[in-house]
Amino acid sequence: MNLPVRHLILSALLLATPASQAADSPWLSRLLLNTLSTLDLTSPGPTHAAAPSSALDYARAGDVDLNSTQHGQWQQEAGEAVWRLKLRSEDALSLSVTLSDMQFPAGATLNLYDGDGQRWHGPLSNDVLTRHARFWSPLVPRNALILELRVAASEQPNTQLRVSQVQHGFRDFTLLSKSGSCN
Repeated sequence: MNLPVRHLILSALLLATPASQAADSPWLSRLLLNTLSTLDLTSPGPTHAAAPSSALDYARAGDVDLNSTQHGQWQQEAGEAVWRLKLRSEDALSLSVTLSDMQFPAGATLNLYDGDGQRWHGPLSNDVLTRHARFWSPLVPRNALILELRVAASEQPNTQLRVSQVQHGFRDFTLLSKSGSCN
């Protein structure tokens, strides 16, 4: 099974319900927004080699270069260094990201939230995140996504990641399962 299809299937399984309800999150109101207005992600089109009318064609990918040293915000919380990055892409039905250039200490975790601060995925462990040179995140519904990386405070200088791609979902993901037979 090729990677884009595997990513699609995994995301479909993980998209069903949020991992937790939004708690009282004072960080949410202080988080700066990175709007992806310069990317041409709003027009439907093929990702990879799928035909435009393919049932697997659900998002358009755009290259970005956002890293944990120059983008997002670091905060200290109870002995941990917490980095958060909020992305928004107008008219997206879902968002996901590709992470690369990852250097995480043992015990690092990543959470993915929607724009309202509701956690959909995580905590994802260092073992899962660094298994390959790149990490393709599961889908988060709607047009905003918040990445949250947690490491021991003493490890912040040794921690880095780069968001190298954003996938702007333009098709309602729930309709893909009703598109026809697999035979």
